[in-house]
Amino acid sequence: MSRAIPLFIGVLVAALGGACGSAPVPSARVPVPSARSSESGCASCHAEIAGEWRASFHRTAFSDSTFQASLALEEPKDRAFCTNCHAPTRVASEGVACVSCHAEPHRRNPASVATASCAPCHEFTFEGRTELVQKTVLEHRASAFAGTACVACHMPQRAGHRDHRFVAGHQPAALREAVHVSASRAGNAVQVAIRVDAGHDFPTGDMFRRARLLVFAEREDGQIVADAERVFGRTWGAIAQGPGAGARTQLSDTRIRGTWQATIPLEADTPVARVRYTLLYERLVAASGDHVSVRSSDTLVEGEAR
Repeated sequence: MSRAIPLFIGVLVAALGGACGSAPVPSARVPVPSARSSESGCASCHAEIAGEWRASFHRTAFSDSTFQASLALEEPKDRAFCTNCHAPTRVASEGVACVSCHAEPHRRNPASVATASCAPCHEFTFEGRTELVQKTVLEHRASAFAGTACVACHMPQRAGHRDHRFVAGHQPAALREAVHVSASRAGNAVQVAIRVDAGHDFPTGDMFRRARLLVFAEREDGQIVADAERVFGRTWGAIAQGPGAGARTQLSDTRIRGTWQATIPLEADTPVARVRYTLLYERLVAASGDHVSVRSSDTLVEGEAR
């Protein structure tokens, strides 16, 4: 890949890729069915499910403005790689459509099969590389939720079928149910614990997601007199020399696995009346080392350390 790595939207964020024993997928080369419209095909008999899908991020996986901004940074020759997952049927307006996952639409699709179908777009390498870009399958196997299939969290049973709205990381409300923060003051420091009830690292999926913890010490009048920040995500840079020189590689991974705890110092020159904290969930257009371009930022948790 050249320039910025594409933003893989990866909508199944909470236990995705838990392919229950399937091997890591070597690349994102998933089978590409011939163009077929879910609107004119499946939806005619499955109206309720189609309505759920229309409200999902799967449908906008290709048209999403953040993905398009990232895709524009890629060389034209590399864009087909991204399209293989973001619009497998080549119907761009439908993104990840019915036949993207249901290659045999009327074959019974138990949870184990549905889970395995998630893996090709949620754990893969770039072509010619061995390093995993997304690694949600491996994360799931190492989690406390290893025995729970992806669909159990992301497609719960609803009205006699599995919900096709795909509860995931593009829905801050869903993340707020899974992420819990506690904080207490300890002299000129604050003790913070973040617990994530999910079957994978947080954030999982593409490399252009991160969480940021901001901590502020305030005087009685609200003036900020000290602050600190912790970032949970992955950083990327180019291989300097040798085989693969110039290719993008992971430099660090500070994502949360289960529970993260730390004592964060706050050096203030005046008395501190209160300490506040905010946990943000951010989507990025591009990232290289310490340089990032933030596309959106949602507050997941905020409060005051006691």
